[in-house]
Amino acid sequence: MSELYSPSSLGLFSAPCLLKVELRLTVKGLTDRDVRSKPDPCFVLNMQSHGQWMEVDRTEVIRSCVNPTYSKVFTLDYYFEEVQRLRLELYDVNSSHNGLKEALFLGSVECTLGQIISQRKLCKALLRPGGTVGKAIITITAEELAGNDDYIELSFSARKLDDKDFFTKSDPFLEIYRVNDDATMQLVYRTETVMNNLNPVWKTFKVSLNSLCSGDHDRKLQCTVWDWDSNGKHDYIGEFEASFKEMRGAIDGRQEQWPCMNSKYKTKKKNYKNSGIVILNQCKIIKMHSFLDYIMGGCQIQFTRALDVRRTLMTLDPGEPAGPRGTSWTQGNQLDPAGPGGTSWTQGNQRDPGEPAGPGGTRWTRGNPLDPGEPAGPGGTSWTQGTQVNQRDPGEPAGPRGTSWTQGNQLDPGE
Repeated sequence: MSELYSPSSLGLFSAPCLLKVELRLTVKGLTDRDVRSKPDPCFVLNMQSHGQWMEVDRTEVIRSCVNPTYSKVFTLDYYFEEVQRLRLELYDVNSSHNGLKEALFLGSVECTLGQIISQRKLCKALLRPGGTVGKAIITITAEELAGNDDYIELSFSARKLDDKDFFTKSDPFLEIYRVNDDATMQLVYRTETVMNNLNPVWKTFKVSLNSLCSGDHDRKLQCTVWDWDSNGKHDYIGEFEASFKEMRGAIDGRQEQWPCMNSKYKTKKKNYKNSGIVILNQCKIIKMHSFLDYIMGGCQIQFTRALDVRRTLMTLDPGEPAGPRGTSWTQGNQLDPAGPGGTSWTQGNQRDPGEPAGPGGTRWTRGNPLDPGEPAGPGGTSWTQGTQVNQRDPGEPAGPRGTSWTQGNQLDPGE
């Protein structure tokens, strides 16, 4: 009769259930700081650990905005069997130089990571200082990270953009949105603002392939160009649609170009062509290798081992089990955990089978001859396995070809 084993005894569920998720934030209905200015909101994400709140990350600061949508994405590890408490604190940051030291605390929201994931999109009212419920609504969207972990490096520029300012030139910035399966738009990245320039060159940036298109190279991406205004009411310049499949054309050093179109101008103006040209100068895929990729790729690490003889002397028990051929080896405070036959666990990944091997597939180390009259190993040298302290005693059991060898951390070959 065959024996039955539980999944836990087989080690199927010995590891925690781990998923990687991305969190995105939007806010609606923030109140103005005062009559003359709007808030400059910034979120700080805290996670509870051993009863203490620890800061995990924070979003960018969006200037003069009461309905901010953040491009910053929080990437967290989700453990199904744990309760992971989160607290999102909202600050009005007056100055970027002093961080949160001079920032005004606007309120917070507390929830668990499990609540966000179970609902996919969690909406909660902001709790103002003192515990009163505010009018602002915070929306937290969760998405599982699965599949490709690669990053994409993109470099955009534009030329001949429309001028939206009377006395100066436009201050353009670019936003990239992902079109979801339910036709909703998800902000992926927002570039910096290039002041007073109709031919801007934006800084190169990196974004994960999962965030950009969820691994779908044909997924539509909507790219919008705005003219930044200090009051937060940015002027619309134009937009275009693309996909990562089209952007890949810039990998070979070529440029990909799209006309920036304003639909209102297109219907009103007969001779309208476009509101400028947006250019992708570079598209580079950055491969994120896993640990297994390094092993399968043949990565080898050279290292040196040392033996603490004093510790071995203290732990050596005359009555301990003997190793093969009467030699002794310790399983107590070993510096190099041994496998069967006193071999090291690192030998399982050994990729050089051409070197002479000892018992159990262990590797011999060529050293100085122990005795000029002693039978020699390969190349005329004697060989040892592990660390040999005393020279061979003629009466001790011999190793290969009559030579002496030690296995494990042997202190006395004659033992």
